[in-house]
Amino acid sequence: MKTLGRILLTLFAPRRDSETIAGDLAEEYSLLAQTAGSRAASRWYFNQALRSVGPLLWSNIRRGGWLKTLGAALAGYFVVAALAILSDSAMARFIHGGVVFYSLLSLAVGFPVMMLGGYLAAWMRPRAAILLAVLSAAMGVVSLAGTGSGAPLWYQIGLIVIGPTASLAGGRIRIRE
Repeated sequence: MKTLGRILLTLFAPRRDSETIAGDLAEEYSLLAQTAGSRAASRWYFNQALRSVGPLLWSNIRRGGWLKTLGAALAGYFVVAALAILSDSAMARFIHGGVVFYSLLSLAVGFPVMMLGGYLAAWMRPRAAILLAVLSAAMGVVSLAGTGSGAPLWYQIGLIVIGPTASLAGGRIRIRE
């Protein structure tokens, strides 16, 4: 729960305030963990982070920084979509294996493509790779709900896991440069 709360703060708090907010919550967490236990302290930490999302989001909207981050994430998503369409088209033309082989190859090609999208998004805006990961997971869930039996379930779940993971990995590579 504490880790999920930290992710929420990283996603919504301005970079300059993120460490301060997390540090304050970590201090309170330590004190609460000594008296109420780590499980209760973790629930408290997550609750505080969740309660902070609304005010932090509103603050980001008022400053206008969220538009730039959203734009960078969408730009990364469009690059990924274009490359995915091209690779699927090429695979459909040249690969004549079964559904399982095609699906595995699609996931294998999709990982570096999504890493590139995360890298590009983070290059434009450091936190955009995180938003791209969220968008990727959301699109994977929508795809799962919308395609039904059109693709194997393991493939759809793979998209939901691999897409965000690759986006975050690409973003991390860019940030570490």
